[in-house]
Amino acid sequence: MKRLLLIFSLIILICELKSQVQCTYSLTFCTGNTYNDTTFIAGTSSGSGISYGCISSAYRSRFLISQAQNSGSVTIKATGSTNLDIISWGPFESTNELCTMPLNNILACSSSPSLTDSISFNITKGKYYVLGVTTNSLATSSFTIGQTSGNGILCYNACSKSLPSSSICYVSPDTSMHQVVYFNSVNSSFYKGAILYRQNMSSTYDSVAYIPSGQPDKFVDIITNANQQSYQYKIAYIDSCDNRQKISNIEHRSIYLQSSLGTGNQVNLSWTTYAGIAYSTQYIFRGTSLANMQLINTASNNTSAYTDLNPPPGLNYYRIGIPTPTNCTSSALPGDTLVMSNYRTNQYVGINELEVQNSIILSPNPAKDIFKINSIFIPTLITITDITGKCVLKVIPTSKEFIIPIENLSAGVYVVNLSINNKGYFKKLVIQ
Repeated sequence: MKRLLLIFSLIILICELKSQVQCTYSLTFCTGNTYNDTTFIAGTSSGSGISYGCISSAYRSRFLISQAQNSGSVTIKATGSTNLDIISWGPFESTNELCTMPLNNILACSSSPSLTDSISFNITKGKYYVLGVTTNSLATSSFTIGQTSGNGILCYNACSKSLPSSSICYVSPDTSMHQVVYFNSVNSSFYKGAILYRQNMSSTYDSVAYIPSGQPDKFVDIITNANQQSYQYKIAYIDSCDNRQKISNIEHRSIYLQSSLGTGNQVNLSWTTYAGIAYSTQYIFRGTSLANMQLINTASNNTSAYTDLNPPPGLNYYRIGIPTPTNCTSSALPGDTLVMSNYRTNQYVGINELEVQNSIILSPNPAKDIFKINSIFIPTLITITDITGKCVLKVIPTSKEFIIPIENLSAGVYVVNLSINNKGYFKKLVIQ
């Protein structure tokens, strides 16, 4: 295969063919553009590894890569100062495919002794194509290439390139019971960021966050309350052309633990199992606090219930965990060995938490200078955080109905966190 000098300031893709030689595409091709003074350099040569079709001997070549913007026909013409030949290869599914197989699926090939040569072929929308112009001259020479006819449109965005498949590592709550989504790093200059999606009540997905490149590969979803329900997430990467890659096929669903009192002081546990990670064992923990949890039993991956027959007297906390996956590349991994559920205790398990959540009313909402909170219980603490997670206000209420002044807060979206019976309940507040 040819070795090309990198003399253009256009994007350069370098990768390796199965033939173990370098493939370098030093030009990108777009319909409507004419590429002038494209030069073959004396002293460069072509080697083996590529099928050149009708061309018996190709001393030097220039390659151009492109992507079909529609389906149609194209005619490509090259004019040079020496004898020219022109070839097209394709279609290819991605730029990665170009560099993991020899270029041997020739679409069109033309070899003539003239200074002008052209080829015509059909293209399919979304597929990738390679053009090659060769000469048998040993001297330095130049040529011009462009599309002369056809309704097909070829154009490769130099800022765009296929990225790795979008993927989440795992979802696990932090100490505030906000779900934290860790996703895999992307080592590519074409990666611009990631969009995170959360499933809504209609079982469709809403975009909830954009995490730009250069930021830690995680998102703290401060709107969520792990003690209230399970949450499902997907993710999609964004390339440097602002094109969204395919949304991840694998849905990650967090573990949601519930509890109830059984006979005597027994505690019945039930939970939704984690989805999105392959695992064989689940771990059941109990402790006197979230910082002092001990393993009391294990369960297989198809188990979702357990009864603690003889819990020690006093307040006990419960959680379920599974092993973290070993293939995570997130730059923000906390070093945990377990993906955890929310927590439950053997106290207040008779309270209907959904009833508590639904009883919390913020009015007016949107608010301007003040707003009022109503609840069936008196919260022990109310905190208000902005969308970055920064706490901007703390209030200790004295009644179930409480007025909070907010005239000093900027307009925007906030999260109101009410601590009730050692559990957190969250509401969204809009300040105008």
